[in-house]
Amino acid sequence: MALPKALALSFQRKESGALIVQAGEIQKRIYLDGGSVIFATSNDRNDRLGEMLIRRGVISVQDFLLASSRVGPGKRFGTILIEMGLLTPEQLVWAVKEQVKEIIFSLFGELFISYRFEGGAQAGNEVITLNINTPELIRQGILSMDRISWVLADFEKQQGYMTLTKPPESLMGILSLSKTETDLLFSLKKGGAFPSLFSSHPINIHASILKFLWALYILGYVEIGEKPDENLIQELDVTGEDLGI
Repeated sequence: MALPKALALSFQRKESGALIVQAGEIQKRIYLDGGSVIFATSNDRNDRLGEMLIRRGVISVQDFLLASSRVGPGKRFGTILIEMGLLTPEQLVWAVKEQVKEIIFSLFGELFISYRFEGGAQAGNEVITLNINTPELIRQGILSMDRISWVLADFEKQQGYMTLTKPPESLMGILSLSKTETDLLFSLKKGGAFPSLFSSHPINIHASILKFLWALYILGYVEIGEKPDENLIQELDVTGEDLGI
């Protein structure tokens, strides 16, 4: 199972614990509470908070070196950045959330990893516990990955109708969609044959559409089956106009 699928499955099952991912000597842990991502850790030095803030242009190399020299028992890097006036507490929460995203996104599309789920595992009392919008995290991670072989493997033999399992407006409250994604969502309210969903879009965005549909699919927001009875889809019959789009 591809890692995005494993994460989506844990979300659907509302699991609590840690998804532990191993690649050689590198180990990363994704902590979940009721299926929602609350934290992630990594022993890869490149995933540390300071390195991420340098990559983002938030702190200078000099700031990094000075803060690192002050790290010790009871003194975490993020706390030191606040003491130095380089981050506010609110900015630190943002930075940790971005660090967690980078750790997780680095695993999307990776082949040479093994993973297991450890139920009940906790991140610890000293970490900043986050409540990340996990479906949106999965959507962003899938869109960022280069690998589409997993996506095609799930879809290439599908000739059935793809239909939404939730009203479009409820998904728009969960996911941050582009205009193309929003239009696609509403085109799915009455269902559509999978290959036909690409016909009105230029070829250069087919890969993005493919990955977006896969995100919806593994999250359980769409299903593939027979063409639905018109009488069974009235509750999904909402237009963009109805929502003021």
